Amino acid sequence: DLADEQIAVAVFAVIINSDVNITNMTTNQIQGIYSGKYSNWKDLGGPDLTIHPLSRGTGSGTRYTFDHYILGGDELVPQLAPMNSTQDMISSVQNTPGAIGYAALHDVLTNAQSLIAVNIDRVSASPSNIINNTYKFWNIEHMYTKTGQATALTTAFINYMGNSRATQIMQNFS
Repeated sequence: DLADEQIAVAVFAVIINSDVNITNMTTNQIQGIYSGKYSNWKDLGGPDLTIHPLSRGTGSGTRYTFDHYILGGDELVPQLAPMNSTQDMISSVQNTPGAIGYAALHDVLTNAQSLIAVNIDRVSASPSNIINNTYKFWNIEHMYTKTGQATALTTAFINYMGNSRATQIMQNFS
């Protein structure tokens, strides 16, 4: 009995510690890292440095999007301490030589020191690549109301989220 309102696109990026110095990765390479196939960056054209794959917890929407659109299923590398937040992920990737992780693109761009947001299959996270669906690490943000039971305030908020002012504000965070 829920009414679905699609309100925004959430864009994510695969990030690596800047010591790795790789700017493009294939989906297969990322899957290989998170399945345990690759354990050293030299196997992927990078430096002789151990790969440290980091992940969010299983309840994370970012983790779900990563598992679904990049890994094509669940990751296989056990995580001893999953990251609890986007900021934990970014900080851990920045401070761990050889680290790889993923986070919301807006947060990556505002914390770009010691990070590289890699292109996936040579495609960057840009609005045009989202629109033409060549960049695949994104998802739709939803708002839900009980069908036929939205209050006037709820309806006003949903309408606001679809207007040009709210769209501009959300674009500043993507």
